[in-house]
Amino acid sequence: GSIKYYGRIDHQIKIRGYRIELEEIISAMLSFEGLQQSVVVGMEIDGEKHLAGYYTGEEVESNSLRKHLAGCLPEYMIPTYLTGIEKFPLTPNGKIDKRALPNPTEGIVREYVAATNETERVLISIWEEVIGKEQIGIKDNFFELGGHSLKGIQIVSRIKKEFGVKLELKELFIAPVLEDVASKISIIQWAKKSETPGAIIIKKDTITL
Repeated sequence: GSIKYYGRIDHQIKIRGYRIELEEIISAMLSFEGLQQSVVVGMEIDGEKHLAGYYTGEEVESNSLRKHLAGCLPEYMIPTYLTGIEKFPLTPNGKIDKRALPNPTEGIVREYVAATNETERVLISIWEEVIGKEQIGIKDNFFELGGHSLKGIQIVSRIKKEFGVKLELKELFIAPVLEDVASKISIIQWAKKSETPGAIIIKKDTITL
């Protein structure tokens, strides 16, 4: 797809109505153990604006980093893409060459796995409609599909409408794989059903054996 970089010289960008200080995101990334360097840029990918975070650090795993960021940043500041690279490209004067950073969507390999139950089928339908992609499977990751906070809000709203289950946006960000979201929905539904209204509590000492 097409990629365009955007942002101001003072490291501020405006995305989906929020003015974001990129240095705050960089600082949060650097507080993650093992992460050595980081940079965050604004990108327009296929006509839609995203935050993309890049980092160095051999032991850093992107899902763990995302969970860390979800604990210290508001959802709209968490980058859609978190990409680990061996070293940052530099300009002739030694600064990070942001325009030479790799396309964050390259290297994402999607393995299609079909739904195995009705909850997964309905959830796939919701994701396809909100995210705007076809043939989404249960192994797909919300962020790798181009998900961001605004789409996340729409998805949790649809989940509440379709399943009667209230999920926090942060829960989607921490566990963004579709089958994990479906499993969480099923667990909450089961817990609600197991709460028997009007149950009669019988004290042990009132039972005659």
